[in-house]
Amino acid sequence: MCAGASAANASFDNLTGAMLSPRGGATDDDMPVGVMVAGAVLGVVIIVVGVFGNVLVILAVLLSRNLYKSSNMFVVSLAVCDLVQTVLIKPLYVHTYVAGEWQFGVGTCLYALYASNLTILESILHVSVIALHRYLVIVHPRAGRVLQGPRAVAAMLGVVYAAPLLVILAPALSRLGSATSGAPGRQVVFNKRIMFCSFVRHSEFRLAGVLKKVSFLSVAAVFLFYCYVRIYLLVRRSGQSVNARGAFSAARLQREITLLKTVVVIFMTFVVSYLPISVLYGVDTGRNFSYAFYFCGVLLLWTSSSVNWMIYGLMNKQYLQAYHYILCGTGLSQSGATDNGSTSKVSYNMSFRECPPEARRLGRAARYSVCRENQPLNT
Repeated sequence: MCAGASAANASFDNLTGAMLSPRGGATDDDMPVGVMVAGAVLGVVIIVVGVFGNVLVILAVLLSRNLYKSSNMFVVSLAVCDLVQTVLIKPLYVHTYVAGEWQFGVGTCLYALYASNLTILESILHVSVIALHRYLVIVHPRAGRVLQGPRAVAAMLGVVYAAPLLVILAPALSRLGSATSGAPGRQVVFNKRIMFCSFVRHSEFRLAGVLKKVSFLSVAAVFLFYCYVRIYLLVRRSGQSVNARGAFSAARLQREITLLKTVVVIFMTFVVSYLPISVLYGVDTGRNFSYAFYFCGVLLLWTSSSVNWMIYGLMNKQYLQAYHYILCGTGLSQSGATDNGSTSKVSYNMSFRECPPEARRLGRAARYSVCRENQPLNT
């Protein structure tokens, strides 16, 4: 077993850092010093910003009574997914810029390969399931009521995390043994230009691979826009008054439009970050583009999990207020003020629901309905 592992690592070392030519041969290609320095410095900056921002989003939802709603657990989950990618995957690549080569062996390369693919797919699914959830709640309110509870949200998140495991990891279990044993065609190679691990048989140009990625993102985009066009049209037709049946007010219309814009911007940011490096590597069949050119694509890909918190803050006042409160102790809305005019962290943190006094005399179901109608729309 030890001899097999040594042989696998030796085979991996021969392939690590090498660029596969169009004919499958390996050629030495040293990383320029300037790219190494830029990758190390900017990589650390992106990691720090990503950790800071994603933790800030999680705290904002958990501490803000305006954001502490079951539907915003999707946002928390997406932030956790981005945080995992930032903390557990990117440092490996940043170290490669420091060292000039991959130094972690075949096992860690396999981990980076599958972990990266899983987090990328989960990010797309998170954005899609946010659109689906809002679509069902607004367009099909009867079915949507079932999906508004924390258990329903947890079940949907379970599907979001289970689907990538079934699609990516489960089919690969039978191949992991041959990958670590160094079987022909099953070796794993680390490509220093795109900062990504892949199987040797996948390292050459494959038009089908590029088309598959573009097609998948296109399907997700069509689904996303369909959901939010339906939401916008329905809200627009519902008028400006609020009644017992839950018609939409002007404020609710504005919140839905804000949510629409936020999710669309997040999705488009992901596409802009993810596609360039994939298309670049597919188009550059002769591997003629410079390291610096590829480096720009790598930076774009890295930023995809580190900028969502900025989008929330720029496009949603509730998130911006929560950021101000967490960082500076200011920025509370009027609902966070105490009787004497001061701000109270306890009231801001714990008062998730405010019900009119007469609701206390109603039964549980009726009280819940009145309290829910009295709350701002989930954003």
